[in-house]
Amino acid sequence: MKKFITAMKNLYPNYQYAFHGDIPTTETEFNNGMKWIVGATADNDAVYGDKPSDVSWTAVKTEMDKLWVLHI
Repeated sequence: MKKFITAMKNLYPNYQYAFHGDIPTTETEFNNGMKWIVGATADNDAVYGDKPSDVSWTAVKTEMDKLWVLHI
């Protein structure tokens, strides 16, 4: 999971999200597990919305593979 989180931080540092499930290995797993935080309620609970258009599973997977080679 560390490589997934690091890849997301490297690629999309300005987005907030929650991920539910195991480390994604496919785009479907990525899309199903990812919850994009777009705001907060008055009680500071997360408000979830749609995936940002510039987020790409392919980019995340490529970054994870690169981190695997670097053993991060």
